[in-house]
Order: sequence, then structure tokens, then C-alpha cells
Amino acid sequence: MSRTTPVMLREVLGLTFEPAQVVAMLAFGGALAAGVSFATAFDGLPAWRALLAVVLIADIGAGCLSNFTASTNQYYAERPRLRWVFIALHVHLLVVAWALGWPMPAALVLWGWTVGSAAVVNLL
Repeated sequence: MSRTTPVMLREVLGLTFEPAQVVAMLAFGGALAAGVSFATAFDGLPAWRALLAVVLIADIGAGCLSNFTASTNQYYAERPRLRWVFIALHVHLLVVAWALGWPMPAALVLWGWTVGSAAVVNLL
């Protein structure tokens, strides 16, 4: 049963959402964050930077999955300008790389690929 999405979550869920989809997004985001946390050494990192990275990784995973929902796709199909703004705001990967102390040149390449790919898909 579809439910009306609160205004502050419409960029992520569209105008309506299925509770099962939200559960799937949260589970996927949590699993991605847990997997990266398991594979990443946080030694020497301040706890706040590790926590920031984990939260953003969960957000990236959940957001990625939300892009495959019909409601989110419809929301941006009706608002093409907002889709471009949404693509432009994708700086999560750079913040995660900084927080974890990963090489910024590699993060910039990955970020450029992600934003470039999203732009190509959007143009199609």
C-alpha cells in the first residue's frame, strides 16, 4: 500500500512510497556501510570521522537503491531541473574519501565517473 511521502523526503522517495521499499533501502544502506566498515581500518582515525564516513556510506547505498523505485523516477521525470540539482549535489564520495583518509585523486576520478554517468543517463 503506497503512502504519501513527507515533503523533506520527496527527493529520495518521490511523492509516494512503499514501506517495503524503505525497509529494503535501509537494509541495503546498512549492509553496505557494515561491509565497508568491516573492510576498512579505522585505526588512527578520530571516531567522528569514521562515524561520518559510515553514515554517508549508508546514505549512498540507500540513495542508490531509491533511484530504482518508480516513485523516485517519476518524481524526477516531472522535475528535470531538480534532477540536475540532485546530480550536482553528489559530493558524498569525496567527503567519505576525506573522512577515511583515502587518496583524493582516486576519489575525484570515482566522483567524476559517478556524476558523469548520472548526467549521461539523465540526458538519455
